[in-house]
Order: sequence, then C-alpha cells, then structure tokens
Amino acid sequence: MLPHELASRYVSPYLKALVAKELSEKGLSQVKISRILGISQAMVNNYLSKPKEYYIMQLEKAGLSREDVEKYVYSLVAQYNSHQDFMYTFTSILNEVLATRKLCKLHIRISPGIDENCNICNELFQYKLRDPHIRLVEKLVNKIVGHPRAVELIPEVGSNIVYAPPRAQSVQELIAVPGRIVKVRDKAVPVGKPSYGGSRFLASLLLEARSTEPKINCIVNIRYRREYVEGLKKKGYSVVEVGPSSSPKEQFIKVVEAIRRTPGVKKVVVDLGAIGLEPTIYVFHEDPVALVNDILGLLG
Repeated sequence: MLPHELASRYVSPYLKALVAKELSEKGLSQVKISRILGISQAMVNNYLSKPKEYYIMQLEKAGLSREDVEKYVYSLVAQYNSHQDFMYTFTSILNEVLATRKLCKLHIRISPGIDENCNICNELFQYKLRDPHIRLVEKLVNKIVGHPRAVELIPEVGSNIVYAPPRAQSVQELIAVPGRIVKVRDKAVPVGKPSYGGSRFLASLLLEARSTEPKINCIVNIRYRREYVEGLKKKGYSVVEVGPSSSPKEQFIKVVEAIRRTPGVKKVVVDLGAIGLEPTIYVFHEDPVALVNDILGLLG
C-alpha cells in the first residue's frame, strides 16, 4: 500500500467525519457540509450517526495523538468558508501526518515487506501545516516584535494578539501566542508560535466583544500609558475606563461590562488594575492588520 493510500484509508475519512460533526454543531446543513468535504449527503449522514469518540479512537489506532486530532480538526473547521483554503489545509495535514512518521507502525503492520528504517515520507513531503489564519497571526506577531520599540508596549504580564477566524465561537477556535509576547531585556519576544486555543483570558474577552458586535475579530493588550489612551482616541476608538478594582474577580466583571456597553468595532477598555495586578489597555478591532498598525503607530 502506498503512503497516500494509507492516509486516504486510515486518516482522511475519520478527520472528515470529525469536521462534519463540528460543522453540524455549528448549524450547517448536511448539504452544505457535503459540499465542503466533497462527499455525498448520505456519507455526511453516516458520519453524523457515530459519536466523536469513535473517530478519535480510529485515528489514535492509526498513530495520531488526541492532541494531533484536536489541532487538525480545529484547523480544518476554521477554513470551511473557503474551499481553496480547506483543500490547502487538508493536504498540508496529510503531508504532515506522513512526513512525521505517524503512520509508520501501521504501515509496517499491514505491509510486512516494508523496511523498518524506511524514510520515504519524511524525505518527500513538506510537513509544516500552513493554516492561512495562523499564517496571518504569525505575520502580525513578527511585525510587532520586529518594531525596534515594541518592548515599550509590553506590560509586565506580557502581551498577546488573539484573532478569531470567520464563524469562530469558542476559545479553542481562536488563535494566539500560547506563552504571550514578553519582555526580554530590551526586546519583545513571542513565547511559542501562534496556535488555536493559545489564549484563554484574552480569548474570553474577544468572545464577549463578538457577542455584541460580531464583526470584531481581534484583540491586543498593551501596557497602560495615558499617552497611548489619548493616541487611540485620536485614531477613532471608543474608549471606556474601569477600576481600580478590589479583586481579580471584580476586575474581570468590570472589564466584561465595559466591553458590552462600549459601541463600535474599534473599541478600547482601559483597565486600571486591581490589588497586585497592573493596569492594562485592551484594544479591539475588526481588522487585525489595522489593529497592529494602530498600536505600533502609538510609538511614533
């Protein structure tokens, strides 16, 4: 059995099934799901008839980890509005699965004639998963840390940029830097590469903002300085201040309330902090590129 045949039989259908389950939960019809996945409606119906755990177990038997499966499914679900991006991402995933030797044990088991030291897939396939939404966030992170004065924007707790791909509805579907962007001497340094589910706190704030204004799809937190607040006002942002708060819980509640009552897609919540927690500025926008340009513009 050829490597692509192996991936086609033991990986592709189960990933498609999990994507079908996710898209169905989002409210998409079986007809639309069938078009996205390139399969019949009857096959979609068949996929939906079994629990998610069944498909995850099949992929684990093939050699994928549960973490792999979650990463791949969220990457695919994020692309369902663009058939081109969906195909690109799915092909990248299959190449990664083969190149990283995840299916080697299975291949040897069902095809005993294969040499255990076979390295064909690793040599032939590009395995870096190139999700277009992750690529966008990578470019924005690089733009931020590439600015010679970027460290001035970074609060002591670190900064982050969180982006919501189209139709994202949960923290796991939002993209961010897992370990934030932190200050290392006189530089801003990202701790990890952008990934789905890379942030919980900022992602939760972004989801709150999207609940009242769905066009908002990105948030950045930066260091509190009065000149930054005034600069954002001049750029057309609606600004509201909250705090200081007496506890982290009260602080979170005040920030969420401020997000909900601040109008527009360009909004700023200035959090004046709580006991042991520094003040922070949360900046929201519908255009992640414009947002990064705006915050870097504060540096002059």
